[in-house]
Amino acid sequence: MSERIEHRWAVESIEEDVARIEDDGKRMITVPLTVLPGTVTAGQVLKAVRTATSFTVELDEAGTRDVLAKSRAVMDAAMTESKHRDIGGDVSL
Repeated sequence: MSERIEHRWAVESIEEDVARIEDDGKRMITVPLTVLPGTVTAGQVLKAVRTATSFTVELDEAGTRDVLAKSRAVMDAAMTESKHRDIGGDVSL
């Protein structure tokens, strides 16, 4: 029986014909676009699966939604906290 290894890839940026990817939240790697799904965009999450005989990369739509929801929650909390500290009024430089 072959070992199946899954990786979570977060696409940080795409430039020319390569993508910068955060691999399992541990390190940054550069991957040629030719091995990624044709519709991939920055900000998406991918599932990369390696077995003894194959390597596949597919979009992880649920993972992408989860990352975006967490990011939105962090931003909302930061904005709420900022509103508590900001007394309003004119800006003075």
